[in-house]
Amino acid sequence: MHLTFRTKDGTLEPFCKEAVEWMNRQDGLVFIREVKKTDIRSNDQNSLMWAWSRDIERHQHEDAGWAHRYNKLRIGVPILRRDSEAFRALYDRLLKPMAYEDKLEAMEIIEVTRGMTVKQMTEFLESVQRHWAKQGLVLESTEDTT
Repeated sequence: MHLTFRTKDGTLEPFCKEAVEWMNRQDGLVFIREVKKTDIRSNDQNSLMWAWSRDIERHQHEDAGWAHRYNKLRIGVPILRRDSEAFRALYDRLLKPMAYEDKLEAMEIIEVTRGMTVKQMTEFLESVQRHWAKQGLVLESTEDTT
């Protein structure tokens, strides 16, 4: 298999050997999309999300991982359902009919925040902050979340 990609100036360049070998080992279809570095959530956003999850778990007296699953389901899923027709269709077909506790458990393996853009992650974090403020928990940020 000889795979190429089109660069910004229109020329075709070969994929690196390792990428082609990895794609050849996959059983199903491999989808490739352009991702700009500015589209990927920042490390600061990621760190803040996990710090807030620990704060929420302490406040709620819940086990490790609970807050992240809860926030993914209650806040992240609606953002992705709004922004991605493919995610919405899959979620609505497979997860929407499930009981709430089963959906919450499924968030352990369903990617929600991992693929968010900086803009989506900013919205997610701001929504998490507002949601928990209504529950009496002030989540503070001294970092730039964008």
